Amino acid sequence: GTQAFALALNYIFKQYSYHEISAGCYEDNINSLKMLRKIGFVRYPSGDCMEKNCFTGEKTIQLEFRITNELMKEVSL
Repeated sequence: GTQAFALALNYIFKQYSYHEISAGCYEDNINSLKMLRKIGFVRYPSGDCMEKNCFTGEKTIQLEFRITNELMKEVSL
C-alpha cells in the first residue's frame, strides 16, 4: 500500500521532470485519505469535484490532493 505508492512517486519524481503530482479519492474513503496524508499530500479544495462514484453509482465528492517534489523529499516511511 503506502510504501509501494511512495516508491512509485519517488520514481516518477526522479525519472521525469514533474514538479507536482495530483491524486484524488472519494470523501468517504478513509484508508485512501490516511495514505495520502501519511505520504505528505496536501488538500487542494479548489480541485474537488462532484462525480458518480464508480463503486456505488451515487453522487459523491472527489477530493483533490497534491504533492510537490520538495515535499516528497521530506517523506520517510
